[in-house]
Amino acid sequence: MGHAEEFFRNPNYAEYWSAKIRNQNYEEPYRREFLQALQATSGELLLEVGVGEGRNLLDLVSSGAGYVGIDISREMLWKTRQRIPKQFAKRYDLLLADAMWLPFRAFSFDKALCFATIFFVPDQAKAISEIQSVARRRIAIEFRNSRNPKVFLYSRAFAFTRIARPLLRTLVQRKSVRDALSLVLGRSRTEKLANQITVYGSLQPVFGLNVATLSKQIAKNGWRIESIRAYSMAHGVRSHGPNDNRTARFEPILVAHSVRESPETTLEIDTHTQPA
Repeated sequence: MGHAEEFFRNPNYAEYWSAKIRNQNYEEPYRREFLQALQATSGELLLEVGVGEGRNLLDLVSSGAGYVGIDISREMLWKTRQRIPKQFAKRYDLLLADAMWLPFRAFSFDKALCFATIFFVPDQAKAISEIQSVARRRIAIEFRNSRNPKVFLYSRAFAFTRIARPLLRTLVQRKSVRDALSLVLGRSRTEKLANQITVYGSLQPVFGLNVATLSKQIAKNGWRIESIRAYSMAHGVRSHGPNDNRTARFEPILVAHSVRESPETTLEIDTHTQPA
């Protein structure tokens, strides 16, 4: 089992992620816009790769669409079933599966989406190909931009902790070490870091992707990139002009929407302003 799989299959992961989403509202400034651009309509069948605790499920089935969701964490699927109202029980199915090996036939779904998930997948090219193979008309995927300094440094920190895991686990269990770290990071951040290393043995893995690589992977097999938009984690920052993409390359979030068709088109890159 790879380190990413080990992290997300850890039974403690579900509560960690759910609390993070509920209490800190990560990704909310752009999540609804992500779903609107998918253009889900009544009667369509949708696939979500990476259900999490089911944030998107309720919005999508409320539109009248059918829904199938997969996740690598059994506990996250259980949490989703617990929080979705019973009147929607016949509108969705949840399956335990891996994004790199989707257990569906080609063109099984009208549309597919992947939100807050694919940047945890070690082989993102394989995951993109899998998503494309099962969707007939439209896909929407959220990435993390590897050219963003925070994503770059975070991925390096993950690689370091993976190697130094035994030593780090021993160190953070010592009060003297935690006290010393608190002087630099603050008590709250130090305790979060100590819990992360103790419970999971490493930081949460993030595998970033930049615009050029993302564009190359998506624009294959008859797919046309409709848009790639860059967002900040909390509040978006608009570039200085319609053709100025200097800001976009340093935004950590890349949201890509694509449609299946043959003609080649130009790539639209846009930065969005989010409300304060």
